[in-house]
Amino acid sequence: LKNQILLVRQWRYPIKKESLELRSGHVEENDTPLDAAKRELEEEADGKSNNWQYLGFHWQGIGCMKIKGHIYLAREVKVKNKNHFEKTESLYLELVNFEDAISQVKRGNIRDQYSQLGILLADKFLHN
Repeated sequence: LKNQILLVRQWRYPIKKESLELRSGHVEENDTPLDAAKRELEEEADGKSNNWQYLGFHWQGIGCMKIKGHIYLAREVKVKNKNHFEKTESLYLELVNFEDAISQVKRGNIRDQYSQLGILLADKFLHN
C-alpha cells in the first residue's frame, strides 16, 4: 500500500448517502486503543501491520458526551480481503492515492469529521 490509504465506502442511513471514511471502531473492555485499531484492520480488511504510529486523540461529541477517540497510522499494511459484508453493514474497501485523499478532504468530498482529522494528522506526520 505504498503512498496509498485504505478507505471504506459504506452506506450511512442517517444521511441517506454513501460515505468514504477511514475505518474506525470501539475499544473493547480490557483492550488498549492500539488493540482496537489492529482488530478493526484485521476484521474489516483481513489486514495486518507491524508498523503503527499514534497520531493523537479527539473528543467525540464534546458538547454532550465524553468519548475519547484515538487515531493511529498503520504503515506497511498487507491486505487480503477487498470487501466485508455482515448482516448489519456492507463495506467496500478502496485503495486511494494518499495525495488524492488529502485533496478530497480539502474539496469536501470526504465529510466524515474523524476521517478528515485522521487524514490531515497523517499528512502532518508524514511530511514532518
